[in-house]
Amino acid sequence: MDLFLKATFKSDQPREIKRKLLNNIKKTAVQTLPNKSLEERTKTIYVAIHFLLGGDVFENTECKKILDLVLPLCHDVIEAMFTTNSIEMLFDGTWKEPQIDGTEDESAQFMLRILVSRRMDLIDLVLSGGTKKMVACQKIPLIFQAETIKLLYDSQDHKTFASVCQVLTKHPQCMPPISKGFAMCTLSLHAISDFQFYGNTDAVPSYIQDVAQIAELLQLIWKKEPATLIPSLQEIFKIISAEKEPSNALGYLVKFIPVELTNTVVYQIVHDSSISDSAMYLALTRMTMWLSWPTSSRAHIWILRFFTELAEAKKYAMLIDVTIKSYKQVFLCLRMPMIRHSALEVLVYMLLSYRVSPDVFHSIIADIPQMIASIEKENKADVNEIHLKTLANLCYCQMYLHTGFPELYTSLLQAIKRFPRPKRIEMDEALQVTSWSNNKEATFHEVEQFHFDVRSKETDRAGLVNLGNTCFLNSITQALFMANGFRYNILKYSCRLPHGSKMRLLEKTFASLLLTERLAYEPKDLVEYSRPPWFISGSQQDCSEYLKYFLDQLHEEEKSLLQNVTRSGETHVPNDDSSHGDVQTTSAVPVAMETDQPEVTTPSTRSIVSKLFHGKSKIIILCQSCRGESSRVETFVDIALPLDVSSESTPVGGKGGCVGGDPPKLPTTEGSNVTPFINSACSSSEGTSAFVDDTPIKGFPVQSHDDVIEDPYDVTSPPKSHNLLDMITNYLSEETMEGDNQYFCSHCNQLQNAIKRTEIIELPTYLVITLMRFTYNTSEQRRTKIIDNVNIALDITVPLRGSTDQQQSYNLWAIVVHSGTSAESGHYYCYARQLPSDPDTWYLFNDSHVSLTSYSSIEDLSARFLRDTAYVLMYRKAEGSESEGLSLSLDGKDLVCKELAAAIEADNNMFLKELTKSKNRSNSSACSNVLGWNNDNPPPPPPSFGGGGGDGGSTFQSNRLVF
Repeated sequence: MDLFLKATFKSDQPREIKRKLLNNIKKTAVQTLPNKSLEERTKTIYVAIHFLLGGDVFENTECKKILDLVLPLCHDVIEAMFTTNSIEMLFDGTWKEPQIDGTEDESAQFMLRILVSRRMDLIDLVLSGGTKKMVACQKIPLIFQAETIKLLYDSQDHKTFASVCQVLTKHPQCMPPISKGFAMCTLSLHAISDFQFYGNTDAVPSYIQDVAQIAELLQLIWKKEPATLIPSLQEIFKIISAEKEPSNALGYLVKFIPVELTNTVVYQIVHDSSISDSAMYLALTRMTMWLSWPTSSRAHIWILRFFTELAEAKKYAMLIDVTIKSYKQVFLCLRMPMIRHSALEVLVYMLLSYRVSPDVFHSIIADIPQMIASIEKENKADVNEIHLKTLANLCYCQMYLHTGFPELYTSLLQAIKRFPRPKRIEMDEALQVTSWSNNKEATFHEVEQFHFDVRSKETDRAGLVNLGNTCFLNSITQALFMANGFRYNILKYSCRLPHGSKMRLLEKTFASLLLTERLAYEPKDLVEYSRPPWFISGSQQDCSEYLKYFLDQLHEEEKSLLQNVTRSGETHVPNDDSSHGDVQTTSAVPVAMETDQPEVTTPSTRSIVSKLFHGKSKIIILCQSCRGESSRVETFVDIALPLDVSSESTPVGGKGGCVGGDPPKLPTTEGSNVTPFINSACSSSEGTSAFVDDTPIKGFPVQSHDDVIEDPYDVTSPPKSHNLLDMITNYLSEETMEGDNQYFCSHCNQLQNAIKRTEIIELPTYLVITLMRFTYNTSEQRRTKIIDNVNIALDITVPLRGSTDQQQSYNLWAIVVHSGTSAESGHYYCYARQLPSDPDTWYLFNDSHVSLTSYSSIEDLSARFLRDTAYVLMYRKAEGSESEGLSLSLDGKDLVCKELAAAIEADNNMFLKELTKSKNRSNSSACSNVLGWNNDNPPPPPPSFGGGGGDGGSTFQSNRLVF
């Protein structure tokens, strides 16, 4: 039989034929070998041992099977072959065997020294095939107990180490005494950590099996000696927090650690003052990589516990950096069914807690449809449906949290359309995890992030950093920046005003948007000094109210300068607009002189805001009894258009709008005794806003409490639709004042029926139209939002003095969109184009993000995203109605004053150096720590980014998710 065995292995036949022959030999051996002579059985076993120790993988595997069958049948051969001397030689690596033909093979010693794992195979077979009374079965455990630490320490690869562990786990009698337990744990942990896998994919199952074998030894030790478990966990943390990159195979051990230890162990580690933030960052980053190990089924429990404990310890910057480092790898783990559940748990927690910006979510959007399609192809419909629904709910939550990216979200919505969108209250509950950006105790990472992001090359435009619910200011500022004439005048003339004035702050912002190399500019001073005094810092505000207040402040600042008599012939003269840059330029310089002369308001002394944004309207009331007519002229900065009429709700504006009664008065403008009335800014300390009148309106009300009025975000039927041109016509049409709304006629000295109409007698260069979406529902005593759709025209004509013969044409230049379902919260973003220089290119400005878009996307915005509705519309006088032939700088870069340009250039140089250093540090070290949160330094208060101020973007203090 030994000759047949040798001939089979030596033959050139294919392996499949060899395997069949070997199967026949096994059957024959079991039946006939016990009846053979000792010499024949010894020769057969020697041949099998020879190929077991020195053959290839196929030969080794087949010989293990043969010996496993025949050794229990040949105890006398074991006794004769494995003497005390031969066993010692086997452990020492100098085992000698006679050559098959009777001569010694010197190469056998060499082979045995290299293939320690083969020796372990032989020892395992001997112990399994022998009996306790045999010398071999008594001697091997004794030697093994003494040599275990050396065998483990000398192992050069995972295969060898695992073979030693296999002997120890299969044969407990070989285990060393208890005193060596922790040493074995330490060696085993480092073996799993150090032995990286670089083989081909065919060898992956074998590698996983080796790791499992080592882990089983650890489990055996921990059960036998529980006191070694906690020190072992401490050793694991040391390994994953060191600079050297460990293997992800450590994640396999999690399944053997009792879950009840999680809270205690994590708490002790997080609050251990001897552990630096850098070490904690590395450890947590490596733990998230454990998810990629095929059998790390419980890794997510430990990762989420660390996330929760670190969040409670206010280590937000670290959590943010861990997310940025590892979220893509976690997302890719969704491809593997065995670890999909764990990876999805971690991904959901990461994305819902990460409120720094939408960038993390946006970077995986393009891959989500492909991931969904891949999962759907698998043959596990029930389980996968749960995972897909969770992923879809996560996407809906992220789009709800980070609004204002319609083009980016369209394909994603198509991919998840078969999964119903969660109700708003469900998404709010899912978002009740501790935010890693909105909490005021954390972190400066958000701002620093933009220090290392470069200005968009696609758009060549910079964004504005959201500094904590400042989207209302960012959207208005970007819209004003895109008005060529206004930008030109600010850059040209504001340098004549004193430092610290609001116009100088706007000049600095405009100049930075033009010249900065950063992705986004931080308008800190503008936020601090341009907002109304009743605006609470960090709270969501009304962008329309802010626009009117800010323009009024700019106007008052400049008007106070223009009240003084200037030097002869030197005057600041902004023009209405021009065909190329919206303004007329002069070399005049305004100066202040002492004079007793009264203020004279002339076309040459009007402010920039007055010249470009102020219009005049005339309200005429005709008494139906005496036919007497009264009128008043008022200056406006915008026209407020109600969406509909009802007896249940009253239009309000901003925070604490006017409800009923006369609108509050503002100081008169332009020296005339008139009151701005058309949605002008309020001067009240409560921050109220004036509207045309107290006519109640009706539409699709949305209130901010989910339990009373139905949230339209959950409604599938389309809202009402309005036409902007019809709304303008209705606004200028006659209104009958009768019943409870009778007019008090001073001539008749009593209430009378009357006819009221509004005429526009002077139109501004830039016409601002506010759609009155925020109302006060008198029956519910709640502030609501009307989400009715308004069909917005690119071009409109507005009649002058109530005559269709005198009309002014306007072109749409900007739209500010409100995304949200209530008046108290939401998010603002802006669409804009540059007229007249680039009428076909539309931009989407969403805080720090600027992207290209199209007008067609704007047209069907509300149809795709129900709660994203146009709020403030900005039109510019059509080109043909203005003076021609004046050439201007199209962008205004050459108008930036030298001092400001030099400061921005210095910042750009510093930024480029920071960027280079950041890249170098990132490439040279496993520990990022680029952002300076190391050494437990307390971070300054954070801003809020992306959809800051969105309905889902507020700070919550509750439990962690699950949808």
